[in-house]
Amino acid sequence: SGEGGNRKRLVKELDLMKANGIDNLRILAGAEGPNGEPRRVSPAMQMEPGRYDENLLDGLDFLLDEMRKREMVAILFVNNAWEWSGGFSQYVNWSTGEAIPYPEVNGKTWGEFMSFSGRFLHDEKAKSMFYKHVEFLTNRQNSINGIAYKDDPTIMTWEIANEPRAFSNENKTLFISWIDSTAALIKKNDPNHLVTTGSEGTWGCENDINLFERIHSDKNVDYLTMHIWPYNWSWLDPKDMDGSIDSALIKVGKYMDLQMSIASKLQKPI
Repeated sequence: SGEGGNRKRLVKELDLMKANGIDNLRILAGAEGPNGEPRRVSPAMQMEPGRYDENLLDGLDFLLDEMRKREMVAILFVNNAWEWSGGFSQYVNWSTGEAIPYPEVNGKTWGEFMSFSGRFLHDEKAKSMFYKHVEFLTNRQNSINGIAYKDDPTIMTWEIANEPRAFSNENKTLFISWIDSTAALIKKNDPNHLVTTGSEGTWGCENDINLFERIHSDKNVDYLTMHIWPYNWSWLDPKDMDGSIDSALIKVGKYMDLQMSIASKLQKPI
């Protein structure tokens, strides 16, 4: 109901999606502060560790309640490997006080940002802040309808992060441990809902199919995920669509088949 809010538009768009057969929405829950950072959505839900914008929490409650009325379900992701909502890099900043090297800002590169973001997996203080956020959300009660999140069938899945990555071969063991511990924490607080990773697939696992299999083999991870980015991965040339579309489709098909082969091996959905 505060800055950035437009509930009339939200209700209209939910009706439009429902009318067109869209009944599953993947939702950021929610951005980390402070507001006004480069390349980042605002306003933030968690302004600083443990301090929340009540308007944003109320907004999430409102969204879930409106979805409940329309028999829609939500996948809530609670962290982000990338810069656009805070995520890994903001937790590192909160822990260390070091400035985030935003990519393509002040001459900083994507490599510098990813190295900084990957430090989240080494930083016990940063991870502890995140675990407290998970505890807070999974134990929340909706302020509008009184339904505890853990009891709300509108929530289909808790997703650990948007496109979580190890960001280096050296971080793989820490990455596995963090995925396992987060999934276990969610299930401890909320045994009623599904849990998944939010992974892109092997592309987000240092191109290591064994790492992709390992993080989804954990008993607390209920299904696998994959994302497809033909532009970002240079499979499709936007300047030569006709000349690159056939090869891009082949690569996409092979990628999906590879990820699905792991799902079949683990006997879990994807």
